[in-house]
Amino acid sequence: MALIMLSAIPAHAVTVRGDGTLMAGGEGRMQIRGNGIVHLVQVEEGSMVRVGENANGNFTGFSFMGRESGFRIFKSTGNGLATIEGNRITVELMGTTTSISATGVGAARFFGNGWYDKFRRSR
Repeated sequence: MALIMLSAIPAHAVTVRGDGTLMAGGEGRMQIRGNGIVHLVQVEEGSMVRVGENANGNFTGFSFMGRESGFRIFKSTGNGLATIEGNRITVELMGTTTSISATGVGAARFFGNGWYDKFRRSR
């Protein structure tokens, strides 16, 4: 398990690339791009999620805030849950979440305080 505390300073951002499953959690800003499925669990009230227009998603505990520059924007109303999937998707989270899991191929970038663990896909 790779446990890392992330600084809120962008110069100390962490980028993870590859295929398989990525688990993460914390507070700050996160961006995931790629092909696959992303689950967000217990997204704290007030946290914002931006999802590319080409992604399919189910959101519980979120309010739709509108569209901006090719993204749909959602705000957590408390303990938000989301499942987002597709090809060439972008998911951004600004705020706090207990658990993020992403399965597929792509890259994730983290700014803030938290942890992540990457599991390579079996071949």
